[in-house]
Order: sequence, then C-alpha cells, then structure tokens
Amino acid sequence: MIPPRLRDLAIQPRALTAVCIAALFALNAYIVHNLFHTEFTQETSSVDLAFMSFSRWLMDHWNDRSWFPLWDVGTPARQVYNPLLHHLVALVGRTFSWSAPHAYHFVTATTYCLGPITLFWLCYQGTKQHAFSFLTALLYSILSPSAFLVRAIRIDNGGLWGPRRLQTLVHYGEGPHVTALMWIPLVIWLLHEASVKRRWQFIPLASIGLACLVLTNWTGTTGLIMALGAFIAAKFGTKKIGEASLHWPTFIGIGILAYALASPWIPPSLIRTVQESAVGLDIVTPMKEKVVILAFAALVMLACHLVFQRRSIPSIYRFFVYLTLITGTAVLSKMWFGRVLVPIAHRFQLEMEIGLCALIAIAALAIATRLPKRLQYAALAVFLIAGFFQARYYRRESRNTTKTTDPTTVAQYPVSQWLAANMGNQRVFASGTIAIWMNLFSDVPQFFGCCDQSIRNSEFRGALYQIYSGEGAEANEGRVAELWLKLYGIRAIAIIDAPDLEQPYRNPKKFEGVLPVLWRDERSVVYQVPASDNGLAHVVHKSVLPTRHPYNGVDIEPITPLVNALDHPSSTTHFRWVNQHEAEITTTTATGEVIYLQQTCDSGWQAFEDSVEIPLACDLIGLTTINPPLAGPHIIRLVYSGNKEDFGTTLFQTFAVLTLAVWTAKERGTRKTHVAQS
Repeated sequence: MIPPRLRDLAIQPRALTAVCIAALFALNAYIVHNLFHTEFTQETSSVDLAFMSFSRWLMDHWNDRSWFPLWDVGTPARQVYNPLLHHLVALVGRTFSWSAPHAYHFVTATTYCLGPITLFWLCYQGTKQHAFSFLTALLYSILSPSAFLVRAIRIDNGGLWGPRRLQTLVHYGEGPHVTALMWIPLVIWLLHEASVKRRWQFIPLASIGLACLVLTNWTGTTGLIMALGAFIAAKFGTKKIGEASLHWPTFIGIGILAYALASPWIPPSLIRTVQESAVGLDIVTPMKEKVVILAFAALVMLACHLVFQRRSIPSIYRFFVYLTLITGTAVLSKMWFGRVLVPIAHRFQLEMEIGLCALIAIAALAIATRLPKRLQYAALAVFLIAGFFQARYYRRESRNTTKTTDPTTVAQYPVSQWLAANMGNQRVFASGTIAIWMNLFSDVPQFFGCCDQSIRNSEFRGALYQIYSGEGAEANEGRVAELWLKLYGIRAIAIIDAPDLEQPYRNPKKFEGVLPVLWRDERSVVYQVPASDNGLAHVVHKSVLPTRHPYNGVDIEPITPLVNALDHPSSTTHFRWVNQHEAEITTTTATGEVIYLQQTCDSGWQAFEDSVEIPLACDLIGLTTINPPLAGPHIIRLVYSGNKEDFGTTLFQTFAVLTLAVWTAKERGTRKTHVAQS
C-alpha cells in the first residue's frame, strides 16, 4: 500500500511535471553523456572548433574584447558571430578553469538536454496534458521525423532511426543552432504569457528571452521568425472558442524592446552584412516559382484555419500544425523540388521536427484513446520497449561520434603548433581546416577564420575565392595569389595536402617554386610570403592607392602598383600591438605619402599623434589609410573605441531597459487595480 503522503504526491500536477522534466533531462543526458567531459572528439574538421577558438580568445582577453584582430584582417568582436553562446562558454571555462573545448561541449550538451524540456513546457502550458506534452518531448528526444520524409537526410543520418539533432550538434558542429532550438519553445511560451494572457511579469522575461535567442544564432533566429508566424496564425479566430486574443501593442512592443536590448551586439550594419552574405549561400529560385509555392502553402493554411474554427481546435495544436507547414514548406521545397524560398533552407529541418513530433504525438494519442484498454496497454508496452532500444541506439551513436581524440595525433595540430611557435603576431593564411584549429592554441592572426556572415566587403571574398580556386589565372595562379596575399599583409601560407581531409585548393601545389618553403612535414607545408617587413603598416605614395574596385580575383591591375610599393616602402615603419584594441606606429613620411594599414577599415578606429586626432580613410579594397597632416617623423597611436552606431545602440539599449521598467511597473499597477475592483 502506498503511504497517503506519497499517494497524494503522485497525483499532484506539479510533482508529475517535475518528474517529466527530470526524466527528459536524464534521458538526453544519458544520450550525450560523453560530451559533458570531452575536450576533443573525433570530429576534427567540424566548424565548432572555430567557435571554441573564439571562446578561447574571450577567456584570455575577457577585459579587452571589443576588437578581434585574429580573423578577417581584423574585425569588431561583435561581428564574428552571435555572441551569447560563446561568451557563456568563456564564462563557464573561466569559472571552472576548464579549457575552451571542454566548456563548449559541456554547455552545448546542456542546451541539447534542455531542448526537449522547453518543448515539453510549451506543450504542457498550452494543454495542461502531461501525456501529450511528455510524448511530444520524448519523440523529439529519440526520433528524427525528417529522415522519414527526405531521402538525402535519411542517407546522411545513417538510416531512418539516426539521431539527426545529435548529428547536427556533433558532426556538423552547430552548437549555436541547437542552443537556439532550446530557446524557441521557451520564447513562444513567454510571448504567449505576456501578449495573450497579459501577465505583467512576463513582459521583461519575454523581451530578454527573445533577445537571447537572436544573440545565439542567425539560423535559429530565422527559425523563430517561422515559429512566430505560426504563433500569430494560431491566434486568429481563437476568441470565438473562448481563448484570449493576441494583444498586438504588447507583442510588437516586446519585439522592439528585445531588439533594443540586443542591438549593441547586432547593430543594423551587422544585419545588413548578414543579409548580403546570405545571398550567395544557396541557389536562386525565380520569384514566380516562389510566389506559386507560397500561395499554395497559404491556401493550405487557410483550409486548416477553416477546419480548426469549425471544430474549435485550441491554439496550441494549431501552432504545431502551422509550424510544420511553414518550416516544411521551406525545407521540402528545397529537398524535394530544388526550389529555395530562404537561404540554407535545409537547415530548418530541426525546426520542422518540433512541429512533426507534436503532430505525431497528437495522432498517436487520438488513436490510442479509441482502442480498448488491453490494446492501449499493449501499445504502450510496445512503445516503451521500442523507445528503450531507440534510446540505447542513440547513446551508442553518441558514444561513437564523441569518442575522445588526442589532438596531437590530428594532421592540423603540428602545423598549428609550428605557426604558434614561429609566426608571433605575423598574419598567416591558414588554409581549410588549419584555420579552425590554429587559434585554439595561439593568437596568431589569420586572413579568414570562420563564418561568412562576418565578411563585410566583396574584395575580401574575391581574394579568398581566387587564392583557393586560381580561376582564370591559368599558369600564373601562384603569382596572382601571391599579390593578394601581400596586399592583405600575409607573411605565410599553410597548406595540408592529405587525401582524408577536404582540400579547398583546386591546385594545392600552385606555390611550389613560387614561394620559399619555411617548414614541411609529411602532410603539411608552410610557405613564406616575402615582404619588406613583418608589420601591418607601410608608407606609400597616394598615387599607388587603387582607383577602382577589382572586377574579380584575376583583375590585379588596380592593386599591382600598391603591392609593388608595399614591397619597396620609402621608409622603415614599426607597427606593434599594445593590446587587443590599441596599436602604435612609428615611421617617417614625405609630402604626398600616407600610411597604409593592412587592417579592415572601421569607423570605430581613431588615430592620434601628440593627442591630436589624425584622419583615417577607407581605400577601395576595404583597408585603412592614415593621412598625417605634416611630413616628417611620426609616433601614431591607434585606438578602437567604437563608432557612432555603437553609441546609438547603447543609448537604444538604455532606453529599452528604462522603458521595460516603466512599462512593467505600469502593468503591475493596472493589474492590482483590476484585482482590487473585482
């Protein structure tokens, strides 16, 4: 016999909710257990190594992280990647004295485990049904429905029953995306509480939650936009079935304030850069075809709406139907028909799986309730047994993909260590997977580290493409690439030529006989890029600066005079970094000469000589020129302190905090008045 106290506890909804949450976390922790304590997995070419590199830099320079000099010829740190996850990883690493890889795997394993829990919470708050909520989250934990719909996913996933979300996290290194998936159900619930139920406590929580998601990942942000579309559609007409309607001023206000809170890290200029970068990420579908697909999807949603209205379907179920339709239209249009509605549409398969798992749970429970009791028990037993074996399969797959690897045995390690030991602050071109490994161990700056979304000018992209492809240069591809390398202040180029690693070069031997070899082993080679000195600042005459943009990477006519001048400067120039956001230049200029700085031009930089500011300008390549007003010797101090946009977004954020405080206090007072009157 169960004691009365335990019996009462067993039927309390809060206790059952806690049990469900604990069970879901335990199940997912059982699956990804290795990640909580692993530094390096066997996925040695995954992009998450670049994320770890950025977090490592944040750990080492926590109090000096406004300018990031290691990638993209220098860039504002906020430009590198949505910052929330990487700062969290750095904070965990610093707190527990863990390495960046260990902290990264621990944090992403935790967010992986929390994803099904936030989905459970959204379902339960919308239905108050433990069975539906737990089944949805359980299916999301141990099933990947997209593999049943798309052959390419099924093959890549290792079959129908493979762990797609886990594969995305470990093999493809999409820790930020998986973390954003954790946020989506939570943000939808917070918005519902704030803008539908009008609960004043949730106004700041919804604003902060929405800002956190946007600060985590751009793919997840696009997924959230799809989920918001489903949320809005689900609320249409629900007032007729006794549900509160969406309060648009609150909904819009939260959106504006959420962006204001996040704006110092994702200002308008960064959003433009991301949008421009996304254009070339996928094939282009004619607008007419897009309109046809979207019109068909809209008609299907309208038909669903009419059915839902007739049958008085609650909004939470509508939400999952619409989420599946919206994400499914984007994903399946590309995966089935090759038609792209949004860039990288295939990556939204994980958002689609959220809706699919809920629909499968709805269908399963609807069928189960119509079965006799004995068949219900039999079906439950079959499901539990199948779920047990599926969870064990997931754990086995996880154990195989998260096996600990000794980094010193990896092909990228020796060359990364050599560069760290010998290049110092000299910029290098770390090719392919060397780029994502190198800054795990050192602060050696490189041409390009990670993430296309951070590239701000087409000349940089053109140079990167030309160096790798050699397109159009024929027998001169080595010499053409050398010009671009010299232009960007690169002093060495590292190449791995191994059959088991993806090779970004069309011709990895192009530099043989063109550039001298600095170091070589069985799989790697480092070539020297000759230069007059190893600094990033050089004195050149104004006349050699490019007068037009290159048409492409082969069009070297605009940059050749400048590169020749860089090879033969008129005076000796010394450049040194004082810290991560300050540098010093010592040189001498003559009349008509400028200081050419091989660093990304950004309006946040200022130059001073004897406390007098010197004008900076951007050349047509996107690098920086300094024009001292007088000829003669100079000691110039460079300081990165942010630009007007940074100042504006900081004011905007301050305004948002004050507005949230006033708005919340007002809503609280209004609520108290209503309660007193009632």
